[in-house]
Amino acid sequence: MKPLKITAWLDAPLAGEIPMLDSIVEWSMSLHLDSICPGVKRAGPDEPVEPGTIPIPIRRRRVGRFPVPLCSAGITPAPIIDTHEHFHMSMSGIRATETCDRRVLSVKSGQHRSYRLPLRVRVVDRVCWYVVGRAKDLRRWLRGVPAVGKKTAYGYGLVARWEVEPAGEDWSWFAPSPAGPVLMRPLPAEVDLPDGLIGYRRWFGSPVPPYW
Repeated sequence: MKPLKITAWLDAPLAGEIPMLDSIVEWSMSLHLDSICPGVKRAGPDEPVEPGTIPIPIRRRRVGRFPVPLCSAGITPAPIIDTHEHFHMSMSGIRATETCDRRVLSVKSGQHRSYRLPLRVRVVDRVCWYVVGRAKDLRRWLRGVPAVGKKTAYGYGLVARWEVEPAGEDWSWFAPSPAGPVLMRPLPAEVDLPDGLIGYRRWFGSPVPPYW
């Protein structure tokens, strides 16, 4: 496996947070889980397998109990436009056939709850990640990923093409800068951080897929 730079060239604005590339690859490979990992079954239709089970073509390094991929968080250029849209659901959007047999319908909770939620939308032409992996296999599994980010069914985050190219150095976890090393992805607290590290804060979150 070698240091690589992977770029998703976009044909539509990016919605939501920038996704993690290793989770995208795991999702793509999970669609073929039975052939990749015979005998490994999901606990349910929407439940992931144990972290690290799917042998993605990105190197992992174990930190405590976490198999952390050598893959940076996504990087974008400064957006041309950085704004918010909204997505919503209300009673007017529910078909009458779904409610005609009910006398009382709750719109405060449950599946028919009304909502109006903000969605960050950025107009950028690309998203880049730095990884240590196998270029040929990454091209194969990314070829079937048509969009990235949230609300892709609405047309956001369409990928025009994927580009996988060599990178001179491994910038998957830390990258050099004039001010000192820069943290490039979420890492467990057990990691030995380099001296003078910048661009990080202690927080609660997942260092491996699933990131939510």
